[in-house]
Amino acid sequence: MTVVLDIAVPRRPPGPRSEEGPAPILVLGGGPCGLAAADALAGAGRPVLLIEEQPFIGGAAASVRHGEFTCDFGPHAYHIKGDRVDALVREAAGEPLEEKDINQKLIIGEKLFSYPLVLWEIVRRLHPLFVLRAMFDFVVANLTYKIFKVPDDSFERWGVKRFGFTLYHLCFGQYTQRVWGVHPTQISPKLARQKLHKLNLVDLVWKLLGGRGQEQATYWRKFHYPDGGIGRVWEGLRRRIESKGGRVMTGAEVVALEREQDEIVAVHCRHNGVETRIPCSAVISTIPVGRMAAALTPALEDEVLLAARDMKYRSLIVVNLVFDVPRVIDQHWIYLLDPRFRFNRFSEQKNLGSRCAPADKTVLSFELTCDLEDGVWLAGDDVLRQRAMEEAAKFPGLPLEKVCGCHVQRMKRAYPMYDLEFDRRLERIFADLSRVTNLWSTGRHGLFLNTDMHDTIEMGLLAAENLLADEPQPPAAYYDRSAGYVRRKMATVKT
Repeated sequence: MTVVLDIAVPRRPPGPRSEEGPAPILVLGGGPCGLAAADALAGAGRPVLLIEEQPFIGGAAASVRHGEFTCDFGPHAYHIKGDRVDALVREAAGEPLEEKDINQKLIIGEKLFSYPLVLWEIVRRLHPLFVLRAMFDFVVANLTYKIFKVPDDSFERWGVKRFGFTLYHLCFGQYTQRVWGVHPTQISPKLARQKLHKLNLVDLVWKLLGGRGQEQATYWRKFHYPDGGIGRVWEGLRRRIESKGGRVMTGAEVVALEREQDEIVAVHCRHNGVETRIPCSAVISTIPVGRMAAALTPALEDEVLLAARDMKYRSLIVVNLVFDVPRVIDQHWIYLLDPRFRFNRFSEQKNLGSRCAPADKTVLSFELTCDLEDGVWLAGDDVLRQRAMEEAAKFPGLPLEKVCGCHVQRMKRAYPMYDLEFDRRLERIFADLSRVTNLWSTGRHGLFLNTDMHDTIEMGLLAAENLLADEPQPPAAYYDRSAGYVRRKMATVKT
């Protein structure tokens, strides 16, 4: 049975008007991007309904309550950039937000190092032969690739060309392989450009000497984090949307986008076990672009559906070990670079937000990426707890005898996977989506980008502003503009 849900909001929308009232603009996905877009639309007086599959909002940046504890899917810091997005986050948080200094370390061998790496610490604490080999590899790589013009055809080639194999492998290579589950030769160089695009030799040396260098996601120093968890920002945005007449529907899975010729006329959701048809005037989608393209009905061409099916993602598991002590570590994050680890990093969220745990207890959150439905994903909570305990035992000084509980969080398709063919598939998908005149895909998942929360929120605002314009850009021009946005974020230092 399909229920038709007509949402009439007494405001003036774009597009057609029915006898029951104006059809709303639908925003698919309740992460930072979707919430920002819905807030901007509601603030402009447009009828808007945000649809989120999870029972909570925030996407992979959500905060989830477990009894006395608030836990993210790994703590998500908001990087401060000094613009309107910062102002929106501060207002939505509903509490004063202090600028905090990032305190993070990484493990090399069995030693804890500053992150970013500091040259004197590497020289003093790593074996001299290793340091000499890193310097030799760097010189050889730079001479070799200046003589022989070899293309940047993978993440590994991009890194080795610029830093030599030893330094590349230490700083990026082995960690990248663990996070993405494939060898870096099978990962697109575009991921390196997105994450490390401002990093060149002078910049790296300056960082190794302890300087700040070029600002980028890997090396942010200042951040915001509400004392009660980053989820306070998303709940604040939800309240703003609803106070302006918008609606937020959680626990609703998008199953189809119904179109007539070149327009989306309704979205079909499965909500509380019932399929619901929601008429609409326009759609801003922040859900994974492959899933969204596959949901269009009538279906797109077989070639496009094949490309959509092959868009890959990594899922996320967070194992939260509860300790019956006030504090365990001093750092916000510790990255596990050494190959003997299976998890990517661990963190103590209470160090970011003091109200995320009671005064006498704390939680260490161990993050692990995996493929959906693989052996790790299917492992029971007891198995994952044991693996996290084994991982913690490799880190000296943790009071494992004080572990008094555990809860496991899972997030399907948390991170877009940038294999060597992803951009070719994406280009094919957007070529067909551009023909749908009232559908705009945006955000980390909607544009298949590796972005931080600031840029994800900004993309939501830009999508809403486009829709609110007197003459909105058609989708083809909009996607070109989005590509230009990415290029502007990446285009600075020549490496």
